[in-house]
Amino acid sequence: MTPGKYVFVSYSSKDADFMKNITGLLEVMKIEYWKAPEKIPPGSSYAKEINRAIENCGLFLLILSQNSQSSIWCEKEVDSALSYGRRIIPYNIDNVALEDAFRFYLNNVQMIFHTRNSSKGLNELKNLLKPLSAVNTAPAQKAEEKEAAKAAPAATEFKGLDDIKFKGETYQPVKKKPEAAPRKAAPAAGSKNSRNGPAKSAVKNNALQQKEEPRFRRGMSKRELFPLNNVPKQCEFCGGKVYNDHDGVFICEDCHAENYDDYQRIENYLNENGPCPLAELSSKLNLSQRAVLAWRSHH
Repeated sequence: MTPGKYVFVSYSSKDADFMKNITGLLEVMKIEYWKAPEKIPPGSSYAKEINRAIENCGLFLLILSQNSQSSIWCEKEVDSALSYGRRIIPYNIDNVALEDAFRFYLNNVQMIFHTRNSSKGLNELKNLLKPLSAVNTAPAQKAEEKEAAKAAPAATEFKGLDDIKFKGETYQPVKKKPEAAPRKAAPAAGSKNSRNGPAKSAVKNNALQQKEEPRFRRGMSKRELFPLNNVPKQCEFCGGKVYNDHDGVFICEDCHAENYDDYQRIENYLNENGPCPLAELSSKLNLSQRAVLAWRSHH
């Protein structure tokens, strides 16, 4: 195997059935991988071969489970990966809490959870594995092909939004509504047309502006809708302190579990169950109708 171009997979033999999914994914992505005992030559030392494989790997993938945390070999392999400075990806397959040794090793390592959303977990794993995939290394384009591409007819070039097709149909630009005529300024104080005087005229204009401003505006940012979006203050699994990993996702500092704000919970529910009425989102996720409407306005 080419040094730095393969994945070392650390796992417990009790999770061999799940490992078939991981090795199948690696083979589809055309990624070289090393795992015991298949890659250990007959008659050689397990300790030496495993240590050498970890030293030369490009990425260390840990199949984290209760079984792997009980395996002395997995613990030694993680310790060796840290000593060589290899990047570790813990793939949690049974949502297990970290025990003392692994909490010490993986305290600052981002974890991927398979049990909460298997498709999301696999997509995250694929994105991290892509740099080692042979699928991404396309052959260099020949000079003749480059010249042919330059000489291609202009009809095949992108002309604009009319070339974009959405669900098989040509893009139709949204017609803009005609702009309303500018409102006439209020008559100056003391003029003949000023009946109510300056004070009453100013109050009337302010009332009209407040009436015309919508409660929710399409395209409002999460920051603008923040008062309606409950953000987790502590981990719902262990009660530990959480930090904002990225938009809508908060990671626990103790168990590394993912927690979500209200808007991210809605998006996760729709990803798993498909489109549904807003009333269902409110009842299933125990959210107020104002919060659901605010999320809908944001999207």
